[in-house]
Amino acid sequence: MLYGRVSTYKQKHDLANQMQELQDFAEKKGYQVCEDIINVSKTRRKRVQAKEFVFLSRLNALQEIKAYLANTYDLSDTLIISNADGSAGYAKKDFDEIVGRCKQHEHFLDVFHLNKKIKDCLGFMPAMQSKLISAVEFKYDRHLTDVILDTIESNLVDELNTPENHENLKRLRSYLHRRWVDIKPFKMRHLSVIKAIGCCESNHRKYTYRVKGQGKYWSEDGAEGMC
Repeated sequence: MLYGRVSTYKQKHDLANQMQELQDFAEKKGYQVCEDIINVSKTRRKRVQAKEFVFLSRLNALQEIKAYLANTYDLSDTLIISNADGSAGYAKKDFDEIVGRCKQHEHFLDVFHLNKKIKDCLGFMPAMQSKLISAVEFKYDRHLTDVILDTIESNLVDELNTPENHENLKRLRSYLHRRWVDIKPFKMRHLSVIKAIGCCESNHRKYTYRVKGQGKYWSEDGAEGMC
């Protein structure tokens, strides 16, 4: 949800323009990179040598991070761990392009977005959401996952037997099958590091503090400047 407001009635005519600019900013694309994640308290972690590359165009961000990595690091003997929501431009092949030559690259589908996808697609059958999440994320059992999906499909009867529900289930099944390798839990990969990475929501504060409830907005140049 996007929220915008004006201070005076005279500014009301510009509200639509403000909302469009806010929409443009919300759709900014980018990447984050760091060398490590360290614990600074029991509940807070900090990125080491963190850099962010955020632009209105994902391709601009892509070129910037590729140049930065190529000019800053020799990754030939380095384990690279990436994490993303799996949307267009954020699949493992895209991160392979960014990283280039390295010792090993492990890509993870972001758990928050995985859970959201399952819950959104199974909104018509909430009781099965936790069972599927357990089979996918904790047990990482492909056969059990397919059994649960088949069970859900067999229960699409009476009022649940709608084209929309069948389509949502079909999309979810395809989503899980395409991303199965990326879903594999960190602890099952037997990597040489002991900590996984996650989405650093705290890094978004410089945006959310300005947007949430304050009705402020940027021009396109101003949005780029925030990066």
